[in-house]
Amino acid sequence: MTDNRKAALLAATVAVAIIGGRAYIEMYHDSRSAARVRRLTLFSKQERAQYLTCDTWGAKSRE
Repeated sequence: MTDNRKAALLAATVAVAIIGGRAYIEMYHDSRSAARVRRLTLFSKQERAQYLTCDTWGAKSRE
């Protein structure tokens, strides 16, 4: 893995805030090809666990 790739993976962050009983997860990542923000609205602990354990590139995330 190149240093640029490692830096891009380390730059990935997940911010979680509980608002009105719902979990809003904002997934940020930065790479040479794209800088994207994904917003997921999750309704249950099971869903929250499922998405928090998936990779930060959003392979299992909802659009």
